[in-house]
Amino acid sequence: MVERMEVGDAGITQALVDSIHEKWREDEVVKLKFEGPQSLNMKRTHETLE
Repeated sequence: MVERMEVGDAGITQALVDSIHEKWREDEVVKLKFEGPQSLNMKRTHETLE
């Protein structure tokens, strides 16, 4: 679980959600690194991911 998944300017897409699910099959925890507009409003980003 060393690597982090980078979330770029496109934000939370279906492809990102699918890759998170694939990572969950191997590891219990998935780390995300946000760049751009999502990093400015993490509360909304958190709610979207839930």
